[in-house]
Amino acid sequence: MNINQPLSKKISLKPLISGVCEFLYKKIEASEHERGDISARFCLVELEQFFVQITINKTAQSNWFALSGLLEAKVTQKCVVTLEPVQKNINHSFELFLAKENISPKKIPEDQDFEFYYDDAVDIGEISAIELGLALDPYPRKPGVDLSSIDANLKGIQVFNEQEFELLKKNNIQKPFSVLAELQRKE
Repeated sequence: MNINQPLSKKISLKPLISGVCEFLYKKIEASEHERGDISARFCLVELEQFFVQITINKTAQSNWFALSGLLEAKVTQKCVVTLEPVQKNINHSFELFLAKENISPKKIPEDQDFEFYYDDAVDIGEISAIELGLALDPYPRKPGVDLSSIDANLKGIQVFNEQEFELLKKNNIQKPFSVLAELQRKE
C-alpha cells in the first residue's frame, strides 16, 4: 500500500518540448488496488470508481504547459453527524500550469495553480489524486440529517448504536460543565 502516491502515472513531456505534437491526451482509470490506496489516503469508506481525462497543451511561455482535466469518481464517505456511509458522484474539472522544476520563483504568477515537472515528465496520477482530495466534501452529511437531530446533552459522548444512544438519553446524561458547576456549589 502506498498512500503517499497511490496513483503514480508519469508521462513524458518530450513530445511537447521537441515540437513533435501540440498536445497530449491521456485517460486514467484506477485499478481496484489503486482505488484502495487512494481510499486510505483520504479516509474514504470506499472509492468505487476513479476515472480521469487529462489534456496537456503547449503555452506561449517556454517550459510551461497548460494541463486541464476532468475527473469522475464515485466515493463513499462517513456522515459527520451519524457516521453512516454517504455515497456521492464527483464530476470535477480542473486546470493548472506545469512549470519546470528549476524555474525561478519570481517567474511564477501568484494567481495561478501550478505543479512542477521533473526530468521532462509529469506525474498525472498524483495530480489527479490531489484533485480528488480537493473535490471531496469536507463535511459529508447523509440527506435529511442535520445537527438539530442530535441531543445537546450528548455532545462529546461517542455513541456506537441506537440502543446506546437511547440508554444514554434515558439516563439523562448531563453536560460536562454542569457537573463542575454542581461541585462548585457544594463547596
